[in-house]
Amino acid sequence: MVPTMTSVSFIVLVTCSVALGAVYRTRPSIHEDHPEKCFYAPTNSFYSPGESFTVPNQCVQITCSATFSFYGTGCGTIGASDEFEIVPVDLSKPYPDCCPTIRRKQEFNNIDLDTNDIEI
Repeated sequence: MVPTMTSVSFIVLVTCSVALGAVYRTRPSIHEDHPEKCFYAPTNSFYSPGESFTVPNQCVQITCSATFSFYGTGCGTIGASDEFEIVPVDLSKPYPDCCPTIRRKQEFNNIDLDTNDIEI
């Protein structure tokens, strides 16, 4: 069976939404009381290199690096064609499950992606 343009577009879109993310790095953050750890000032918390944590009410994961910088990973952005809709961020879930996703709109659920025929 040869894939149609719609099914190929869907696969590419889903692959891109899973593969893309936002990544950032901070300058080293060291506190004099614990020079061997990363210091996260917003919560006055200390983390060992390699240790990761999530931030309440944000869909990100932050990791302490060996240089005492923080690396943050977030969802990035996604887009959807007319037959799909974006499911927004769900902050009740941990990263990366909290990231927005796409789903097929209800009115398009009866279209067969292989034939583009509407099932009645």
